[in-house]
Amino acid sequence: DAKFQNITFNNCAIYGDFIANDCIFENVNFKNNKFYGFTNFKNTIFKDNAYFNNSEFKKFVDFHECEFKKLASFYGIRFYKTPNFSSISFMERPILINMKFNSYSFGSIKQDCDDQIKRRLENNKEATETEIYQKVYSDFRNSFSILKHTLNENGNLIDASNHRKAELYCKEIGLDYEIKNDEKSRVNFNKSITLFKKRNVNYLYSKILLIVFIIIITASLLILK
Repeated sequence: DAKFQNITFNNCAIYGDFIANDCIFENVNFKNNKFYGFTNFKNTIFKDNAYFNNSEFKKFVDFHECEFKKLASFYGIRFYKTPNFSSISFMERPILINMKFNSYSFGSIKQDCDDQIKRRLENNKEATETEIYQKVYSDFRNSFSILKHTLNENGNLIDASNHRKAELYCKEIGLDYEIKNDEKSRVNFNKSITLFKKRNVNYLYSKILLIVFIIIITASLLILK
């Protein structure tokens, strides 16, 4: 809950956790930093331009529900773990050029989700396991969705397509968890699969009958001729 009018935090190495959630920054410069621990900026308001250029985040970083009132520059930034940009608000188009993700494979995204779920389970004893699983998968999916839309608006279609694939994968693993752990969802899913199989069988039978009918008609016409 701290408020900063002017802060410059450049070329630093932070080995512990960096907690700056629910803060207000008017002028802030976080260029060329290396964050080795968990980094938390969630619910923070950046009233003026905010620069994170060429910084590196070795572990999870949370920008959840941040508000950037002016320019937000992430030029050359590197995330070693999938960050959380869910529900973030950009009043101006952010700079996302040369932003690098080390976790672009589906396996690494799944691992990042599992690590974040484990951390939340340890820190939040009131929420149920299902609530945390659903919240994490939803946060990651929304995070990729926001980055996808922002990159599309900036004309960076290639990187946007990568975020689109990651967004769909987070949706997939969220549904997979729901189906495996929710009895109603599992029953509905199995019913859908069974119905789909029946429709396929009925479709196959109808095709066979149509072919037989055409053969009979053709043979009858030939005999009559």
